[in-house]
Amino acid sequence: MREDVLQGMRSFFDDNLAFVELAGRDQLDLGAANFHPDYRGGPNDRWGAARSRTTTVGDDFTFVKDGWGGSHTFKTGVLGQRSYHDPQIVGRPVNGVFIFQHNLPFDAANALTYPSRFQIRLGQVYFNFADRRTNWYVQDKRQVSRNLTLSVGVRHDYQTFTPNSKDAIAPRLGFAFDPPASGRTVIRGGIGQFYEYHLAAVRSNTLRLGPLSPSFLFDTGEDLSADRGVIPTRHVCLQPTGGGGLATISPACRAFLADQRNRVDAGGFPNNEPYLIGDRRLGGLWSWSIGVQRELFPDLSVAVDYVGNQGFDTTGLIDINDCGDGANGRVARCGVDRFDPSGTLIPAAARATNFVRVLQYQTRDDLNSDFESLELSLVKRYSRRWSSRVSYTLARARDVNGAVSFNAPGADPNNKRYSNDLNPREDYARSNFDNRHALAGSVNVNPWRGLGVGATVRYYSGYPITEIVGTDVNGDRDNFERPVRGVHDATRPIVSAVDGNGRAVRNGIDGENHALIDLRLQYVVNLQRAQTAGFFFEVYNATNRINFANPTGNRRSGNFLVPTVAGDMARAQLGVRYTF
Repeated sequence: MREDVLQGMRSFFDDNLAFVELAGRDQLDLGAANFHPDYRGGPNDRWGAARSRTTTVGDDFTFVKDGWGGSHTFKTGVLGQRSYHDPQIVGRPVNGVFIFQHNLPFDAANALTYPSRFQIRLGQVYFNFADRRTNWYVQDKRQVSRNLTLSVGVRHDYQTFTPNSKDAIAPRLGFAFDPPASGRTVIRGGIGQFYEYHLAAVRSNTLRLGPLSPSFLFDTGEDLSADRGVIPTRHVCLQPTGGGGLATISPACRAFLADQRNRVDAGGFPNNEPYLIGDRRLGGLWSWSIGVQRELFPDLSVAVDYVGNQGFDTTGLIDINDCGDGANGRVARCGVDRFDPSGTLIPAAARATNFVRVLQYQTRDDLNSDFESLELSLVKRYSRRWSSRVSYTLARARDVNGAVSFNAPGADPNNKRYSNDLNPREDYARSNFDNRHALAGSVNVNPWRGLGVGATVRYYSGYPITEIVGTDVNGDRDNFERPVRGVHDATRPIVSAVDGNGRAVRNGIDGENHALIDLRLQYVVNLQRAQTAGFFFEVYNATNRINFANPTGNRRSGNFLVPTVAGDMARAQLGVRYTF
């Protein structure tokens, strides 16, 4: 299998939509992207192409046998997969991006409109690498008796660029039991272990952003002078030119970047913000469930299930050059002799570098997650021309899933960061996908011949929101610090719940709930020789309710906690279907 993915600004494609890339142009002439809290301007900061070839070889075998204490269904299989990325082009932001802490269009004559940060990718952007994955499994489903079925199995996973995954052995056990003399009740449950492969982005980041890097992400760091009406002086690249409200790279910045690029292209360029591969293991999950289903009447049943899981061996991106906040409230840098005293991480040619962040992929217990839910359902099977189902789930999901920094390579979700690298567990809170209440119901009625009427009702309590200051408060080169009571609430109170230190907790604000009612009307006519003709009319969000997406939790945004995006309003569609 081969897959080609091409993306970028329109100028990277010719009139026939063939990908021509830079086509002899200088990256500094393309125009920079402009990121504001509530909108983006200028050209796209994404570009590149990825060509992935995946070869898969595998087979499965099933064997059914009566005897040996019951009826057995044996299954076994093996799978081998090789993915080759040729090339994996990872150039964001090759044209540069200006980051603003306000929504004002850029005006070179108005200091209030200047950016607070600038980033650009320099050097090599084409990288080739391969990954191999293998797995095998063995499973036996045994009918022990009329009332009891057991399922036992084991699976093994392995990935070449996750070095410590040889012990990724995952056992599974399940059962279904119908108590004797019942015939109307079933008790079921199971427990199993599951592993997840690391994504290609982990490998590509460490290839292109090592200590002696063929690629370099230049970052000015943050300067908030524009808030005071003062033109930033931290770096010449924070003094852009431009017109039409868009900031562009100035001649002085261009000269600086061209010199930096020449040094990177010459080879052996020390990267002051490297990514290190770390001592990683495949992430795993223990998952279990137990439940009971009871037939109340011949066509009506009720079920109650408890489902839980526990994540382990979670990998995160940790700044090992973070020695905590200094007396000025800014992050103190440890220095290479402290975070790498043995010289195993940073080669000798790069040890004199004045490192800022040194980001290492680490597998840690304090990044683990958990989930549990109570699931209730009432099912009316089809009889007497109608069927229905109602289900309710009460769930809680918690993890240490960090935020994505502006200057994470490509803002890749695999590069999520944490508020405190010395104690990532401080970010342990509601997961981004924590949806506490979910209610769904449906009914379908066939009142006459081929006429059918149906309705679906859904309600979700919504995903949580994290309240952030919106600036790099402690100079750790991230920008998602949460506000602290008595420090950041002089002009605006903290909306989120706070922890024992007065700091807003991650995902401490309830998000927008959603409620939808969908209707369906159909009429199907049976024709000769098993042919049918059907007419369908469907209405989605029939009540025309406004279901808002979550607003931003950035306190610097003019739309802080103000919903600006909504889902689809009421829609209807008419369809005709003929089968033969």
